[in-house]
Amino acid sequence: CGSCDNDFNLEDLKTSNLVYPNPSSHFITLPNTTVSLEIYSITGQRVADMLNTNNTIAIAHLPMGIYTIKLIDGNGNATFNKFVKENK
Repeated sequence: CGSCDNDFNLEDLKTSNLVYPNPSSHFITLPNTTVSLEIYSITGQRVADMLNTNNTIAIAHLPMGIYTIKLIDGNGNATFNKFVKENK
């Protein structure tokens, strides 16, 4: 905002929620531009990496928790997002 001392803007919000549904228990949907991805646990351990053959990946096998996902597009650009794996 104009009187705040932060660098948050609306464009950040538009690109920050690229993984949905969030939280999820069985699958997450990724942007169409994703060609590969890596998933990291809250402790930083890589728990999955894969080529994205479609835009939905199964997460049912992951334990409940908070994960960081690294999305890599066709140009090699990486975007990081967080998602919550819940049990239902």
